[in-house]
Amino acid sequence: MGGGAVAKRSRSPSSRPARPRLSEVRGRQRSVVDPALRGQVEALGGEHHILVGVSYDHTKFYSGMAFTGIPVGAIDLANPSYDLAFGGREPMGLEQTDRYETSAIYVQDQARYGRLNLTGALRLTRLKFKEAEQGTDETYTHLSPRIGATLDVAPGVALYAGYATAFRAPFGFVGLDTPEPETSENVEGGVKLALKSVGLSGTFAVFEQTRNNVPTPDPSNPFLSVQTGKQRSRGFEADVVWEPTPAFSLLANYAYTDAEVTEDNVLPVGDVLPRIPKNSGRIAARYRVLDGAAKGLAFGAGVTTFGARQDTLPNSIWVPGYTSVDAQASYDVGRFTLELSAVNLTDDDAFDTYQYFGFPVVMPTQPRSGFVTVKARF
Repeated sequence: MGGGAVAKRSRSPSSRPARPRLSEVRGRQRSVVDPALRGQVEALGGEHHILVGVSYDHTKFYSGMAFTGIPVGAIDLANPSYDLAFGGREPMGLEQTDRYETSAIYVQDQARYGRLNLTGALRLTRLKFKEAEQGTDETYTHLSPRIGATLDVAPGVALYAGYATAFRAPFGFVGLDTPEPETSENVEGGVKLALKSVGLSGTFAVFEQTRNNVPTPDPSNPFLSVQTGKQRSRGFEADVVWEPTPAFSLLANYAYTDAEVTEDNVLPVGDVLPRIPKNSGRIAARYRVLDGAAKGLAFGAGVTTFGARQDTLPNSIWVPGYTSVDAQASYDVGRFTLELSAVNLTDDDAFDTYQYFGFPVVMPTQPRSGFVTVKARF
């Protein structure tokens, strides 16, 4: 049960009407089975690790929501007082009844030929997909291949490349044509490090991922959709851990992501996909006391940063980026661990981006906060 959706202005610039909403999930059942067999053989001049398995997943889901849109009052966000009555319970008006049944068989071969490692996999999936409210009752069969290679060029240094495909059901699709699964292709390559002599490990990678059959408004009927949209993300990622001694570790990661619309009936080609910063990263250090009177004590700190993100599609609003500083300390006593942590130490005002029922929204990030946690191991 919830209330307090924000809508257009009333009474004063900081006052907003509160519209009650009742939502509930009356049922969700899921059954999963995934047995597999592993084996190792010498064949074709190499060592092969074979994996063969089958999987089955059956999910039943129902949700309902009541929303009249009639305000029960107003809240002044500059001086809030959350004492409004929720109002009467309305009958369910927005319902969703889904049935998903997935069965698959898969095989994978990891082969080693000296310094060269090869991976090949195939997965044949059969998906029975029913959405009562959308009138969808389809069965899809899809073959998803995956290949990869790793070449050890020096001790602790390897080059790698990989290609994989995937698909998923067209959730919530409403159109005149029979819905097709959304498919994706991913290509990735880079360098992997495992330099034990200096305590350095990590991955540097470039990637490109493409989504196909993305729903987009039907030019002949704006209330329906067709699956002619395409979206693509490409970029660079670096993830490094330096641990020169068991007592100290330094983590650093960075990601550059260029995510955009490449085909659509309504959205401008080249528009940036929402909620994805082009630049993001984190650096964090941690020190652990391994002996002496303070053995079991550890402390650390980190800095996380996000670049500006689009909040709408088509693009219209940029949400500024932000940087957040955090710190932690912990002490192990037998099977107990006492942890102290703090977030947003500089108490900067910033916003994160979200999507709510298809509408772009923003929410303030956590203010300066501290936490105390006690853990017990049994």
